[in-house]
Amino acid sequence: MTISDSPHDHLELFERIERPQRQLPLDWPRVQLAGATTDLFDVDDALGLIMDHAENPDGQVLGVVSINLDHVHHFGSGRTTARLERTAVLNLSMTGHARWLALLDGAPLVRRAGELTGRPWPRLAGSDLIEPILDQAEKRGLSVGFLGGAPETHDLLSPVMKKRWPDLRVAGYWAPTRSDLDDPGRASALAAEVKRNAVDVLAVCLGKPRQERWIAEYGAESGAAVCLAFGAVVDFLAGRVDRAPRWIADHGLEWAWRLAAEPRRLARRYLIQGPPAYVALQRDSFAVLPTTYFPDTSTPTKHRFRAVGARRFAEPGTRPDVGVVIVGGLDALGSQIDSLRDELSSQRLSVVVVVGPDDPVDVESDVVVVRTSARRDIGQQINEGRRALGEAQSVLILGAGLLVERGSLRALAQRLLHDDVVGALPRLLDRGGWVEPTLMRAHSPMRTVGDAIFVDGLRNRPGWISGTVWQARSYRYAHPADGANELALMVPWNVDHRVGDWRPGDGLEVVNDYIARATSHGGNVWFEPMATMRRGSNARLLLPPRTRR
Repeated sequence: MTISDSPHDHLELFERIERPQRQLPLDWPRVQLAGATTDLFDVDDALGLIMDHAENPDGQVLGVVSINLDHVHHFGSGRTTARLERTAVLNLSMTGHARWLALLDGAPLVRRAGELTGRPWPRLAGSDLIEPILDQAEKRGLSVGFLGGAPETHDLLSPVMKKRWPDLRVAGYWAPTRSDLDDPGRASALAAEVKRNAVDVLAVCLGKPRQERWIAEYGAESGAAVCLAFGAVVDFLAGRVDRAPRWIADHGLEWAWRLAAEPRRLARRYLIQGPPAYVALQRDSFAVLPTTYFPDTSTPTKHRFRAVGARRFAEPGTRPDVGVVIVGGLDALGSQIDSLRDELSSQRLSVVVVVGPDDPVDVESDVVVVRTSARRDIGQQINEGRRALGEAQSVLILGAGLLVERGSLRALAQRLLHDDVVGALPRLLDRGGWVEPTLMRAHSPMRTVGDAIFVDGLRNRPGWISGTVWQARSYRYAHPADGANELALMVPWNVDHRVGDWRPGDGLEVVNDYIARATSHGGNVWFEPMATMRRGSNARLLLPPRTRR
């Protein structure tokens, strides 16, 4: 069973599970632009994702932000205050308050993204997207609201909206003062008022960094499915500020146009804050997907990898960054170990392979081989491998034949750094490169009955009668997971030590029992889509074959 078309073709539709609508490829490329992770989309795909989430919300607000030099200044790398601002937003996002869609804005960033990925990308400024978003909202019967801007701006905007979008439901206009936003009680009351007005799409026009912080802190309370951090669009729509002519924007000179129009307000942004952000953009940017790598940020050489022990695994007991235990058989073992060696460019690994007593194994001397008679007991194999592993910063339990894509172990390890995370699960691609639905919901009698009746049919059935998470949107973003049906789990060493041995058995109940015991100590196991593993040839399925197609 797969849930997307080829993840390498960015023009493919994303999912075909729930409803016949425009949807998006899971493996869209991303870039890190001076510390700001930026999603790279064409305009139709970005618009489709935003409106689909607005029309079919899943209970979590989608924050849409444009990444430009001003964003790099406030949330990017290179400044202590910027790091604090960035951490404040990202930590709130980690706890589930908001998920973020970061769109490419600003000519310098567009050029840099093109250099890193080898193809041109369009600029997706909020001022360019707001009108097609309002067009779609009117067409789909969604309500919109505007938060930010002066009261007199709203007086000008209201008749414009009625004339330009006569059938659009405008739920309200709000013009909070800075003291309103800085006071938690008043800010929360503002969010509650927005919620009472049933806003589907909320344009948050407070300027950076206030608009991103408000979305992170209060977006979920507002009840809006989508919050647009779109800065000055309320002024553009009301006609208070003129947009630069298209030829000026196309030549990357819109900043000069806006500076000439509003020198007192924008001089500091463009002339003082902008140049250091531009330097950081050139110095500290790299591609994330599909060419994932993690440079050594301790040196100024932007394409230098941190060499860690060449391509040799560390000895168990030397406390490497990640200790890997491979269980379940010898399927694609050579390719699996080669994929782990590629991870040595960013961290130290030790590897233990658990095999049967008579299995022929041809591996290099830096791979520890443990022979066991527990051929049909995955839990016992894991326990024997863990004992041979020794201590490590974190432990990765890996099923046979699962190949690790470059940068994935680093992505899982970074997810474990957060206080509320006790484990991390990667995304899994099948042999054809399509995403597999590996996430499971918590056990319940009704889900057991639903799975027994439908197996993998009726995949859009409600979650209360489906143990497997089929919805493709759940494989786009990082989020807490109840369980998994594949053996690829990384946990911190202290969690592994506290939880103890895996239960005996051979199936998904072994994985989910361990996840349940890990989370019972406090924290969540998170699904991390930035970490990808691929099923090698003849890779063993943890679930019985009848549950897959």
